Amino acid sequence: MSRGERPHFGMDSAAPDWDAIDFPAARATAADPSTADLVAGDRTAGCALSLVADRATGWLVVVIAHPVTGETFVPQVVNRHDHTRMRGSVDAAYGRGPRLHYALACAPGIRGLRARVPGGTWRVRLVAPSGWAAICLALEDVTLPLEVAVLEDDAWVELD
Repeated sequence: MSRGERPHFGMDSAAPDWDAIDFPAARATAADPSTADLVAGDRTAGCALSLVADRATGWLVVVIAHPVTGETFVPQVVNRHDHTRMRGSVDAAYGRGPRLHYALACAPGIRGLRARVPGGTWRVRLVAPSGWAAICLALEDVTLPLEVAVLEDDAWVELD
């Protein structure tokens, strides 16, 4: 994990073994989305999101990348067995754009995610064969909030 990254994990889970997780391998997998360890992902012109299975521990590593600069961030890890609805963001440069936003969801009944800037057009991503839905967007204005909703059963539910 790089300096400045804060590890997070679901409250339903025991803490991961941080020393056992292979963060460099997760970053390498994120850079090559054809590998088998990629559980789910999304890409736009300004943001790439990868959910990568760590072979040693079974935890899922969230990797966010800025395709232009090549910078990668690992803001959290997720227990693959937890029901998950999460969102977050990282700043490629503190206080300056772009801010890389992401959301992930996996639970019974979840069929997709959508995201937009307020008043903008919704960007929709459906659940991958792995059962995970993933979406990301890069916003130059770091003060702009991102609206995110989960398609659960047949209704869109706002994700706070």
